[in-house]
Amino acid sequence: MSDSFSERLSQIDNRLQKLDEEKRLLVTERNEIMARQEIELAKHFNQLATPEAKVDLFISYFQS
Repeated sequence: MSDSFSERLSQIDNRLQKLDEEKRLLVTERNEIMARQEIELAKHFNQLATPEAKVDLFISYFQS
């Protein structure tokens, strides 16, 4: 009985380790996509944004 508990705990630990690694990879990919998206949006911001939006963006740089 104790061996079956140990084996199951080992399986759970292994799965949790794999999930942690998968989460780390997904978070990294998500951050990269968000950064690329910000770059694309910034390329076109000056052409598409209203003057008010530009002022709001400028002010947001100085808020914490």
